[in-house]
Amino acid sequence: MKPLIAVLFAVVGAVVVLGAQTPTRGNVPVVAPTPDPPAQTVAGCLRQTDPGKFVLAEAAEVKAGQADASGSKRSYTVVGMIPPTVKLSQHVNHKVEISGTIAEGTKLDVRALKMVSATCP
Repeated sequence: MKPLIAVLFAVVGAVVVLGAQTPTRGNVPVVAPTPDPPAQTVAGCLRQTDPGKFVLAEAAEVKAGQADASGSKRSYTVVGMIPPTVKLSQHVNHKVEISGTIAEGTKLDVRALKMVSATCP
C-alpha cells in the first residue's frame, strides 16, 4: 500500500509542477499579446479599382516628412479594417499620405490618412 501512495503523491506533484508552467485564467491559458508592427507612411495617388476597393498608386515612402523621390514608385492595395474616421471615397484621385502597416510587400493596412493635394501629379 505504501508504494501505491508514494506513486500517487509523485503523480499529483508532477501535475502541480506542470500546471505552474503555463499561466492560466480559469481553464484558459494566458497568452501575451503581440505588439502591432510599427506604422509606416507612404504618399501616393488614391485610386478606386472597384466599389469599396482602393489602391495607393505611384507611392513612395515618407521619410522625415518628405516623400522619398529617389526610390522606386509602387502600388499598394488598401486592406484591413479602415478606421471610421478615414473616408477613402472622399479622397479618390487625391494625393494622400497613408500611415499603416505593410504586409506581403504590397498590402497596406490603413491606420490614418492625410490629404496632401486635391490632385495627383
